[in-house]
Amino acid sequence: MNFNKILQSLFGNKSTRDMKLIQPIVEKVKAEYPKMNALSNDELRAKTKEIQKYVQEYAKEEKAKIAELKAKIEDTPIDEREGIFNQIDKLEQEALDKYEESPSTRCCLRCSLSLRILPAASLRTRRL
Repeated sequence: MNFNKILQSLFGNKSTRDMKLIQPIVEKVKAEYPKMNALSNDELRAKTKEIQKYVQEYAKEEKAKIAELKAKIEDTPIDEREGIFNQIDKLEQEALDKYEESPSTRCCLRCSLSLRILPAASLRTRRL
């Protein structure tokens, strides 16, 4: 038996590990797909606008602080700007973390994945 085959039998291959990692996500997408498929095009558009509005307002406070700090940079001496840039980086990371933990963001990802993962033949297509 080959050394690589021994290692593969013990640890599995990359493809198998990747499949085990994404399989729970695929199952969630498959569970959400019937709900999205049941919506009309107008309902999907309305849902999309609702989610966009929610996401934009979710980190509004951080965005306002970032804008304030960016406006302050121009009036700050060059040698003191590093601290402001560090604060901006920290706030941007906090906003990103907020977006990623948002329930709507997880739903958006599941729904968009369902449209990509499931076969195209199962999707309804309509011409407006």
